Amino acid sequence: LDDDTLEKLSNEISWWMYEASKQTNCYPNNFFKISKKLLNLHPVDTSEDEINQTIKAINHPFGRITLSVLNLLFSDHPRDGEGLKDEFKNCFSLLCSLDKSQYLSARIILGSHLVSLFRIDPQWTETKLLPLFNWEMEEARYMWLGFLRSPRLYLPLIEKLKPDILEAREHYSTMENQIENFSAFITYIALEKLAIFSDKEFRQLFSALPFDGLKRTAIVLCQRLESAGDKKNNFWRNRIKPFIEKIWPNQIDRSNGRLSHFLINLIIESGENFSDAVQIISCHLSPLDNGCFILKKLIDAECCKNYPQATLQLLDKVHPTKRENCLSDLYFKECVLAIGEANLEIKK
Repeated sequence: LDDDTLEKLSNEISWWMYEASKQTNCYPNNFFKISKKLLNLHPVDTSEDEINQTIKAINHPFGRITLSVLNLLFSDHPRDGEGLKDEFKNCFSLLCSLDKSQYLSARIILGSHLVSLFRIDPQWTETKLLPLFNWEMEEARYMWLGFLRSPRLYLPLIEKLKPDILEAREHYSTMENQIENFSAFITYIALEKLAIFSDKEFRQLFSALPFDGLKRTAIVLCQRLESAGDKKNNFWRNRIKPFIEKIWPNQIDRSNGRLSHFLINLIIESGENFSDAVQIISCHLSPLDNGCFILKKLIDAECCKNYPQATLQLLDKVHPTKRENCLSDLYFKECVLAIGEANLEIKK
């Protein structure tokens, strides 16, 4: 096909290449020749109106070509430290050339596979790909958006990324809908208690998070505690409790109770550590706009019965000041009655 025809059919051909790359017999040599020829063209971008940059990258012909080449790479099941073969290294190096702005979609795709590429070829990745994550680079926000689609923890990579992770707090507003993924990412790092970051550095990261970020952090804490199973007590004592005491920000907007919902879920999930959780988390709580859901959870988890004093303390902190919801009042009454039955001194 001549170049003009290739350009007009770039979307269809890149889709065909993507599907072909999933097969084991797709003739790599010919595949790279076609890829190189397409990358030298100016394909038709049908995703111009796409707001989400990562989705736009996936739907761009250059993005699909990059995904296709990555499929070929992973089909050989490369080992850690094996290094990239020349054909892959040459292709990816071309795509990482900052003087070629047309390859932004390709770079976003490479960024989304940062961990895998770093494990296969740390030297190439550190030289060519990691510099694109530096916030001084104009494209850094796009690289982070790609990586945050599915971030994974890999200690050697986190060590290399540390300066850029710390600098990210100055750029939260550019992360769009991926701020929650970034929050989850740094929460997982903090819970691993790696020596890479200090508590002070973590506090700087979390204190700058917007509401959606802190909400996601509270959800992750709850999920990790729930998944700890029979090791829940140890996980609470050694991971969650130190996180709340040393890292969770003290200076946050408590003008509404939206965040309190997620923190109370964490308290309820703490199980046998309920009283301890109330003690250390209650200072971060504020009255709920609607306590119906939380009151029902307290009843179902039998917190009122098993931990009457701590539950009463929690209710005093978060129960809505404006009790206009009849169902909420009903659950509140049920909670109070259960507390009184469990502790006669409180009932008096």
